[in-house]
Amino acid sequence: MRRPAPDVIPRTLPRAAGIDFFSLTINCRDREWSILVDKVGPEGASGRWLEGNAHSLPVSITWEAAVDATIDCSHYIGIYEFNYRTPAKLLVRETLRLPQIEIFQDRLQQRSFNGRPLVRRERLDILGLISDEALKDRTYRVSSISLAAKLYSNRVFFHPERQQMLNYCALLLDSLVSSNDLILENHVYRLSPQALHTMATNEQEDRRHRDMLAQQRAVKWLTFALIFVGLIQAYASWKFS
Repeated sequence: MRRPAPDVIPRTLPRAAGIDFFSLTINCRDREWSILVDKVGPEGASGRWLEGNAHSLPVSITWEAAVDATIDCSHYIGIYEFNYRTPAKLLVRETLRLPQIEIFQDRLQQRSFNGRPLVRRERLDILGLISDEALKDRTYRVSSISLAAKLYSNRVFFHPERQQMLNYCALLLDSLVSSNDLILENHVYRLSPQALHTMATNEQEDRRHRDMLAQQRAVKWLTFALIFVGLIQAYASWKFS
């Protein structure tokens, strides 16, 4: 509690940069009450009682009264958040500085990710991805932000080319709207029935293309075989003439 979290905790950069706060609540095991701790002392803790959806009513509790309670503790470091449900886990991880080690590992992975270009996907690939999600959940909706996260994970939002990729995803979704494959509603996109026809047509074209390639390969090998047979016949004619 030497570093208690403020009531409003910034979770995005740049405001979240450099923060290092703890938020601790003491909860009744049956969840009948919850106290957000502001201060601790030899006799107990003081804080705010949960009233409705907010901790707002000032209250104090003795350690004897809280002996059967549970704790929820969150450690906010920059944009990272680490949650603990038991004192033992809190003490072990914080003593060994495991959160800081995990942050260091994550930043190394982000740096490696930032060094790679973001490969753009084709329209039909995106349409197929959205279709797969819509078949799992008919209420599925997508935006440029959620699409970018699905394609590249949340690391895309810390990539140097993040804005270009978000713009590309927005343009791609708009192009699918213009071809009637998606429907735009309240700034999010959903699959339209036309998309199934588009994908079926594309599958037929792909099948015809694969069949054509197979025929071309068959003709090529047949040509080689005929040439080989012709060479054998020419050699035999020369040898026995």
